[in-house]
Amino acid sequence: SLFANKHIFLLGPPGVSKTGTLGIFATCIDDGNIFEVCVKDDTKYEEIFGDTYRDPSGKLNCDFTDSIVYSHMGIIDEVWKGNSKVMNSLLSITSESRTAFVNGVGKVKSPLIMVMAASNELPEDDALDALNDRFVVRVKVKRIEDDDKWLRFIDKKYDTNPILSTKFKPKEIAHVFKEIQERVLFKKEILFLLLMIKKIALVQKLKMSDRRFSGAAEIIKTSAFLNNRIEVNKSDLFILLHILWTSDNEIKIVEKLIFEALFGKVDSISIKISANEEKMRELNSKTKGYFHDFLNF
Repeated sequence: SLFANKHIFLLGPPGVSKTGTLGIFATCIDDGNIFEVCVKDDTKYEEIFGDTYRDPSGKLNCDFTDSIVYSHMGIIDEVWKGNSKVMNSLLSITSESRTAFVNGVGKVKSPLIMVMAASNELPEDDALDALNDRFVVRVKVKRIEDDDKWLRFIDKKYDTNPILSTKFKPKEIAHVFKEIQERVLFKKEILFLLLMIKKIALVQKLKMSDRRFSGAAEIIKTSAFLNNRIEVNKSDLFILLHILWTSDNEIKIVEKLIFEALFGKVDSISIKISANEEKMRELNSKTKGYFHDFLNF
């Protein structure tokens, strides 16, 4: 998502360290500005997007210090709780153009690479569908399920203040983004596979817009590039498991869709496995026969 310049959304119950995880990830940005906010019902527009003021001469100025407008990465907790002005402004700054509309000033270009949002709920208001669609990658965060890991957590047998050692400057990320656009290609078979997945998604009534499919394509190409390839292959399509779903109840549907698209339906896979097992038995029988003939010889 970082190198594809796409936004991330984490969904999970309170207390699973969604925001903490995003904060750790943000430490990979070197020589860049990080903006973090927890949105509430009474959060003011100025707290996120900066303030405007008039100097003694009456000229209108903008103060974007400590705002998302002049940041390279934004972390927004409880993203769906803002008022309509905040939500509309987030819709604008998360667009491909990365612009903020400032009263009396107009469009302001932002260096924002990505926004990472978190919430323990999904948006219920249809008016938020467009903003929700901007978050191309979405990850369901669960509580600790493994007993050993939970005991390590309770006993604090882990790094309680992790900082990523690998750092990237914004200009380096921009360079990689450009390389991906220019060099990575889709083979025809992968494009047709994506088309098939899109058609099945529509039949399954998944809320996938063409815009999110376009963002998915960028992330798929980025996956290939980061695996030292200039051609996308099937393995890159697994990222769709974290892209195609919008609501909680679509996750299992998406898993079934992706695995059947890549490997075939369960019945056909079972038939192929049975056929291969039969071939293995035949080969094993022939091998034993050849070996027996050789010993006799």
